[in-house]
Amino acid sequence: SKGQIWVANANDFPFQIQSAGKHLSIQPSQIPFFQAKGEKNWSEIDKKNVKTLKERGRWDEQVGDRCTEVVLIGVDLDKKVLTKKLTEACLTKEEFSAGPTAWKKHEDAFFEGRIKTWHDFKEFKRYMEMLQALKEIEVPE
Repeated sequence: SKGQIWVANANDFPFQIQSAGKHLSIQPSQIPFFQAKGEKNWSEIDKKNVKTLKERGRWDEQVGDRCTEVVLIGVDLDKKVLTKKLTEACLTKEEFSAGPTAWKKHEDAFFEGRIKTWHDFKEFKRYMEMLQALKEIEVPE
């Protein structure tokens, strides 16, 4: 199984998830979601990528490019149970409407509470400075 997850209490960065057998890896990405960067910080390539996402219907006016996409692979997977458990892991409508400030108060099930400081705004600004030095990546067509 592999993919990308959007974790509410670390709203600005996706997490990469991979599993094989009993091994599971969940790592925060170094590259924030486009919407988290803010349109004024988008490079020309970012603008092109966002345009492509919008054309493909993969941009939401409220949450931008934030999303969870996971492919689950396995023998005898119980689709009903998996669907139920994944749905339970999502924010409720009430939790979602409370917004990102409230989301940061949710339990950090992966990193023992450290994620709340790793991705706070000061750290985000530091990541933005580091990202300016990296080569920009274009979304494949």
